[in-house]
Amino acid sequence: MFSFFKSKTEGGKEESRKSTKPKGHVFVCTTDREEGTHPCSSCAVRGGIDILDEFIFEINERNLFDEIVISGMDCAGPCSLGPNILVYPGGVMYSQVQKSDVKKIIESHLLDSNVEKYIMNDKSISDLIYWVTGKKL
Repeated sequence: MFSFFKSKTEGGKEESRKSTKPKGHVFVCTTDREEGTHPCSSCAVRGGIDILDEFIFEINERNLFDEIVISGMDCAGPCSLGPNILVYPGGVMYSQVQKSDVKKIIESHLLDSNVEKYIMNDKSISDLIYWVTGKKL
């Protein structure tokens, strides 16, 4: 399904554009827990909000907002491995992400479709769901 929106051209004239499916979507865990309320702390304490800001900055610098969607999310599961991000396509979870990893994830995973295994969490999504919920898929 496509949607249409209006944008202005350089001359100020409005035109309708068709929006397309984004090339990728990045979910950054920004869970922020009060210290001492969870044994593993939270991604926000480990820099999750800074990671989200860095993705927004890099996507803006490359003018990729039409191609890559960026969202904050609640707990991704393995808090002790945070900050965690989930990247589509592929449903790949990256753990212990640093600001310096953001450019490489954008360039290699989202733009070149080359998953960066050196920072990818070694747990499958079904393992993570089991870890969080106790239920197997």
